[in-house]
Amino acid sequence: CFQRSSVEVVSFLLEKCPMAIQEKGSHQMTSLHLACFKRASVDMVRLLLDTWPESIRERERFGQLPLHMACGRGASLDVVSLLLEKWPDSIKEKNNDGETPLHLACQGGSSETVSLLLNRCPEYISEKDRFGRLPLHIACANGAPLDVISILLDRFPESIKEKTIKGKLPLHGACHSGKHEIVKTILQKNYSAVKEVDLEGRTPSDYFSNSCDAKRIVDIVYCLLWSKTDNRVAKRVMHDCIETKFWDGTKIVLDVYPATLQVMDLPVNVMPTVFSMVDHHCELLTMWKIISDRQDLVSNI
Repeated sequence: CFQRSSVEVVSFLLEKCPMAIQEKGSHQMTSLHLACFKRASVDMVRLLLDTWPESIRERERFGQLPLHMACGRGASLDVVSLLLEKWPDSIKEKNNDGETPLHLACQGGSSETVSLLLNRCPEYISEKDRFGRLPLHIACANGAPLDVISILLDRFPESIKEKTIKGKLPLHGACHSGKHEIVKTILQKNYSAVKEVDLEGRTPSDYFSNSCDAKRIVDIVYCLLWSKTDNRVAKRVMHDCIETKFWDGTKIVLDVYPATLQVMDLPVNVMPTVFSMVDHHCELLTMWKIISDRQDLVSNI
């Protein structure tokens, strides 16, 4: 097992039986595949490459190269860099599902690995696999680290509105993952996605496996944008937004229903806190309407 074997032990075994390195195991995986799968050290990977350089081009049962395996399993940045050094164009290779190493890195890999791949081959951020999934779709569905999501959005903002062949937006996947911060981040970029249905007729909210703050936020946005809402309902929604610290939700409430703060009867002493959290989000006319309705807020100025 590469997780426990030392480089010295593997080196000794290879000296005794050098042809053993070309033996394939389960799913046609080579020793190099297995090392990448097990997140072996860069010294171990280097030893295997030095012993059988062509193993870097070998594919296992599902068409994956060692680089695919390393990216998908969260191998160290040093290992990924070494594989790219030995075969730079492997970054463009696809497995049987049409996935590039970038797709697999977005399953849960580090932001450093994702950045490395994008810096080497930036155009592949818009590459879709055979299911029509962009790297962002995969990152959202797998609950990737938030900094990975942010990198993908910064590099390709339009990906937020791209659909898979099953009609799923990144928000559908984010809701399936149930990750609160990912859902909020995606919503901030594309509120209207809450109403989109995929080919199965399901909205993003339908993909939550249980009730949670993330589902509550999605339902809040849906209620505000696509339902008939009066100030009474808006008041309840506003309380939900404040309770979950979903400040972009307060933006929607106040932009659509500026009188909400008036009917909430919030104490004057808490209003500065509310203002400080929403003043960078709301439209200027909204803020003017709020102040006009609550003259007591400025009476002592």
